[in-house]
Amino acid sequence: MSIKNECFIPIDQLTSILQEKYGLYVEKKWINELCRIFMLTEVKQGEERYIFEADVEVCRRLAELKEQFSSCEMEPYDYYGSTTANLLKIADDTILLYEYYNERKALPVFIRNIVLGLYCETDEECSPRIFEVLGVTILTKNRSVCSYIESVISRKDKLECIKSSFFANSSSFMGSKKRILGFIIEAILVHGNDESRYLDIMCGSGAVSNAFAQIGPVYASDAQSFCRMLAQMQGSGYGESEAVSLTGSIYQHYRWHMEKMRENFLEYLEEEERIFYLDLKERETVLKQYSDFIESFELYSSDCVNSQKVGCLIKERKQNHSLIPYCLFTYYFSNVYFGVAQSIQIDSIRYAIDQIADKEIREWALGALVAAVSSIGTTHSAQFAQPKHLDEKSLKDILKRREKSVWHEFSKRLITIAKDSERYRYPVRLLDGPWETALTEMKRLHDRNVIVYLDAPYKREEYSRYYHVLETLVKYDYPESEKKGRMRSKKNGERFNTEFSTRNTEKIEECFEKIILEILDKGYICAWSYSDNGCASIVNVVNRVRSRCECDIYFYSTAHYHNSQGKNALKIPVVEYCILFRRKM
Repeated sequence: MSIKNECFIPIDQLTSILQEKYGLYVEKKWINELCRIFMLTEVKQGEERYIFEADVEVCRRLAELKEQFSSCEMEPYDYYGSTTANLLKIADDTILLYEYYNERKALPVFIRNIVLGLYCETDEECSPRIFEVLGVTILTKNRSVCSYIESVISRKDKLECIKSSFFANSSSFMGSKKRILGFIIEAILVHGNDESRYLDIMCGSGAVSNAFAQIGPVYASDAQSFCRMLAQMQGSGYGESEAVSLTGSIYQHYRWHMEKMRENFLEYLEEEERIFYLDLKERETVLKQYSDFIESFELYSSDCVNSQKVGCLIKERKQNHSLIPYCLFTYYFSNVYFGVAQSIQIDSIRYAIDQIADKEIREWALGALVAAVSSIGTTHSAQFAQPKHLDEKSLKDILKRREKSVWHEFSKRLITIAKDSERYRYPVRLLDGPWETALTEMKRLHDRNVIVYLDAPYKREEYSRYYHVLETLVKYDYPESEKKGRMRSKKNGERFNTEFSTRNTEKIEECFEKIILEILDKGYICAWSYSDNGCASIVNVVNRVRSRCECDIYFYSTAHYHNSQGKNALKIPVVEYCILFRRKM
């Protein structure tokens, strides 16, 4: 299907448009500089460089201000800062100074909002003020600009608290936005108001939900259960003293279950502990003993014939998940992603959590266990697509990780994250996924004044494959156990199959169009996160949406990098976008 380009202007045509339409002469060098600092939002389609049509007006405004500027405008500020800074007038009474960098370095996103005039409540003047924030200097006499920058500084301080939180520094998930939260929040908030509510509709690890919890009422949803658990525990609603008390209660049930499991696995536990304390100077010998130990421990498999004991035990629990003892991780993932003792501890904590009567508290504890399990697994880049290969090179790291106490990691997270929770203003409320279900429920709760943050997968990677262990931890349903990775069965519908997991680019673009239009049809604002290395064409998606719905569209972009997957992971430079769609009434 051919998509007609009606919304984007080739950058090469911009100089002639400004001259012919507005009588403004600007050099291509100046336009390229505006793109380099992300004042103009550049989008690529193949080899062609475009800007969104609204940026023609941005460029016109900046060109007119450039022509009007006089050096005497600097005099009221008594500014004696850097003499090497570039100067750009961004409003009638506001001047930006920024240092020149050889690499592409994005200006803070709030600068673009000043140029767009989205902050403005009044043109009233005030005493000249100088702000130095996020690496730039702003000189202004506009009261609204001053008020807006003060609010930006306040939010920056709050987001710094998030970045320093225990959860943010102890968990790592694919596609997490924690490094660009400031960019996302400042791009979005100016389009809402004090009454706005926020829906993180594909919340992933919950980093953006966490940031929204500092700002206003927030709801989080995801098709995968473990994501919702992670998001919930990143808002307010719990406290350190409550968590300490809960930990003591959980521990009683945990110890009871541990003793029950220890009776059945004493021989393996003692042998594993003995191997952990062997001298690694004899690495080849230790590797042989550990490999033999792993080979001797039978796991449940859907692909192989199991012993009668293991087969019957798992079959019974498939029919009744709450049978005691809990042993899913012990028979699925021992010596695959965790040690035997660790797997028994996970099962025992999971049993203890199920004894909590209050649903919200139970989910909070389960979120802490998900975070702990994610952090200790012997995996590649914190994802469970396949086990880490055991050889002489990896032996030391695997043994070191499998010595860790799951109880220690879990209890530490439960208490510390609960303490972090006391700093947040709003709780993170959960809505079931997938996205259609979440939108329907959100419409029932709040008919208007909702901003939906859409952060769908950029690539065709199946997140249900990368994080199947965490989903199994939450569901605890004794699923199938396929191949080396002990996967949930995709064929039997045990793994969520996202509509973005396809090689057909047109279908991905159609899917984005469908979701964005559905959000707009509900009367909500859509904030779409995407990057320039995603499978879909941003140009095509925006043109699709605009052809079906009359709406205002606001583009924001910043420099970022993604971590590649695999043993030799690289930092890949990308451009991250946040694109706001608001239906015209």
